[in-house]
Formats: sequence, structure tokens, C-alpha cells
Amino acid sequence: MGQASNPTRGTGMAEWGWQQQSIWSRTADALKARLTRWRRVAFGLTAAGAVLATAATQVTQISQPGGRVLAALAAVCVGLLPLVLKQVGADRLAAWTRARAVSEAIKAEVYAFLAGAGGYRHGDPAATLRERVEAVVADADDLSAYTLGVAPAARQLPAVHDVDSYLTLRVIDQIEGYYRPAGLRIRGQLRLLRGVAAGLAVVGVLLAAAAATYGSAGAATWVPTITTLTAAVSTHAAANRYDYLLLEYTRTAAQLDRLRQMWVATPEVWADPAAQDRLVTDCEQVISIQNDAWMAKHSSLVSEDG
Repeated sequence: MGQASNPTRGTGMAEWGWQQQSIWSRTADALKARLTRWRRVAFGLTAAGAVLATAATQVTQISQPGGRVLAALAAVCVGLLPLVLKQVGADRLAAWTRARAVSEAIKAEVYAFLAGAGGYRHGDPAATLRERVEAVVADADDLSAYTLGVAPAARQLPAVHDVDSYLTLRVIDQIEGYYRPAGLRIRGQLRLLRGVAAGLAVVGVLLAAAAATYGSAGAATWVPTITTLTAAVSTHAAANRYDYLLLEYTRTAAQLDRLRQMWVATPEVWADPAAQDRLVTDCEQVISIQNDAWMAKHSSLVSEDG
């Protein structure tokens, strides 16, 4: 089995679970960072190849050696692209999304354990936590090689000890510390990419108009290149699922905030331990649904690429 099979003696089960979550979170971060780097390289090669190939035809009219150099560089870009695309293939994407899912599933169990709710109120909570964490990791045992050499971050357990502290340190932190800031960041990235695509489209129209009006062969030569660049920008945005993530992060933050507001507005309802369990379960389900939907969306990209 993977990393979750041998908790350190003398370490509380919650600390052990928190360490496992950190290992898988850092593993997922590393896999995502690698994907992001290679996607950017692929985008750069696509853009550079198109620009260099067109520039080569223009420069050749002035300097044949210069044109040949640019053509050779364009060929290098085109030749390297398939090798780079292998680094962002379906297997790498699936490894990242599954590692993130393991991390989030363990995090949900640790928070519920600390809150003493959602299945951890009775019986042997520590044994239940270990059993659930090990089950999560066992389902991703084929990814355990990615965790080799990954050490957990040095961090304290969340100071969660009841439902009140759970709502503050888990739910509010997810809303204000993750979903809303991430939504704002993604919205900015989406606007930037859309602006670049729109600008390129305008340039393409102007070049086409110049070619048609003045018979400019040079302008006409650049029109397909601009079209290629516009498509590359749109493809980059689609590969990162910016539209979808913006919608999901905004919706999840709103759903979590509604649950929190219910707790604040009707404290008498939540005096019942069973109601508290339902609240924690509902909050984790909202987060889980977002994570599952995120995985499914990226899995559709895996299917398309596969």
C-alpha cells in the first residue's frame, strides 16, 4: 500500500492523517506545476513556430541566409511540439487530478474527525479515521510512486474541536481563503486571455482588410499566422478550464456561505448533535461535489485527448 499504511508510533491519529494529506497535496501541487510548465512551453512553441515560419518567408526576400535561419528555427519548434505535448498527456493529467482528489478526501476526514461529527461522534474515532484514510490511499495505490521522497509540510493541526470552530477554520477558510480569491484570480486570467484573443482577432481583420484594399502580399501572409495565434490562446484557456472553474468556485462559495448563515441565524436548530452531524456532512458534501465535478471536467479532457 502507499504512504498511509504506517502511522508513526506516538503520533496522534489526527496528526498522522494530516501528514498524509500534506504528502498528497504536495504531490498534486508538483504534478500540476509540471503540467502548467509544459502547457506554457507548448503554447510558446506553437506561437513561435507560426511567427517564425511566416517571418522566414518575409525575410527570405531580403536575405536568403536569414530566411533559412528563421525557417530552421520554425522547424525546430514544430518538431519539438509533439515531444512537449506528451508531457501533458492523458496519463499526466489523470495523475494530477487523482492525487488532488486523494488529498481533498483525506482533508475532509481529518476535519470531520477533529469536529467530532459526521461519523466520528461515536465508537472508536481514531480507528475509523485510520480505516478511512487507508481506504482512500489504497484506491490510488498506483500513484504511490509519485509520493516517494515527498515530505509533509511542517504545520500544525487545525485548531478544530467542535462545529463552531469547524465552520470558522474549515468552511469560512474555504470561502475566504480559497474559493473567492481563486475565483478572482481566474477571472483576471480569463479576461487577459480573452483580451489577447480579441486583440489578435482585430489585428487579423486589419491585415486582411489591408491585403484586400491595397493588395499587400505581406499583410496577407500574416493573416493565417494571426489566426493560428488566436486559436492557440483560446486552446490554452480551454485546456485550463477557466470558464468552468470560475463558475464552480463562485457557486461553491455561495453554497458554503448559505450553510454557515443557517448556523448563525438558527442556533436552536443546531443544538441537536444529529443536526450538527448533518451540517458537517452537508458542508463536506458541497466541497466534495465541487471536487468531483472538477475531476469529471478534467476527465472529459483526458477522454478527448485519449
